[in-house]
Amino acid sequence: MSGIFGLWNLDGEPIQSSLLARLSAVQAHRGLDGIGRWTEGSIGFIFQNLWITPESVGEIQPLVREDTVVLFDGRLDNRYEILCHAQG
Repeated sequence: MSGIFGLWNLDGEPIQSSLLARLSAVQAHRGLDGIGRWTEGSIGFIFQNLWITPESVGEIQPLVREDTVVLFDGRLDNRYEILCHAQG
């Protein structure tokens, strides 16, 4: 099972990359297949990748397209359609 972590600073302060790095280290055992990070302003995500389906091998999450961020530990067959649709 992958590790997913999200942080949202309700006061609007930007996410500190050093804080995300420390939080990522806590669940490093979940990310045997790599670590993905995404931040924008006061929101940040960490995804400790553990590939569980043949379709996920080689994929690094979060998957990001414009205003859509996808983090999913499981089989989501239409994940790319969701992301492409978000692009308009």
